[in-house]
Amino acid sequence: SGPGGCAGSSATVIDPDLHLLFGTEKIYLFMRLYCLMVNILDEARKELRCHNKTLSEKKTKVRGFNIGTGATVVQTQQNQQLHRWKNYNGYQGLVTALQHYVKEELDEFTFETTCRALSKTLVFKLAALPKLLEKCAEAMLKVVREDVCLALFDYSQLPHNEILLLRTQSLNVTNDATYRIQYDSADSSMFFSFLSSEATLITTPKNSSISTGGTASAPQGISSHPEDEQDGMIVDDEDVKHHHERDHRPLTKRIKIK
Repeated sequence: SGPGGCAGSSATVIDPDLHLLFGTEKIYLFMRLYCLMVNILDEARKELRCHNKTLSEKKTKVRGFNIGTGATVVQTQQNQQLHRWKNYNGYQGLVTALQHYVKEELDEFTFETTCRALSKTLVFKLAALPKLLEKCAEAMLKVVREDVCLALFDYSQLPHNEILLLRTQSLNVTNDATYRIQYDSADSSMFFSFLSSEATLITTPKNSSISTGGTASAPQGISSHPEDEQDGMIVDDEDVKHHHERDHRPLTKRIKIK
């Protein structure tokens, strides 16, 4: 694919693997928060995939009693709530705990304890999920109230795949469609960039430094001799000159301060 997600001979045609949408700042903020939450959940799913051994099978001593298979211990309601984190195991347990937190059936302390029991390496990310989920909900509500997302999405689904035309259509919906949101289905990556409505969308790379013969001319002050190129790096003549001057400077004795 060409620069900026362009393909073929025309630089304004979107690559078939790319999905492009010009959105507002509210849409952009929601997408950033949502992508962050999805990345954390995906990382947790991979981390907890081999978490087959349940925490309840681990023997824990409480008040001198050994809680294991076949043991019967009478616990108060307070103890049951205190050790509730043991009921959440693996990735499904994380999702269930998050659902219970949203329903206010689980407090913040118990959720963080559950995250610590599930993964000690990802606890700081997992513990941030409830707040991140709340921020996503708030951002999504702002997108709904803005009431331009569906129209912008419909234009992004048109089959013409013309970047400039899509941007013009999006700006006709709202002058705030200044964020380029691009999804690459080939490697499942999201890309974001800002471009004000007054700026021109550049679809071809700048080639002012390329000569008509097809070879790049060396900028002023840069040596074009092959012997000055080492490991693919062009050496500046002025830097070489100053380097040799420093090497031939007479040694000076440092003055001691009394």
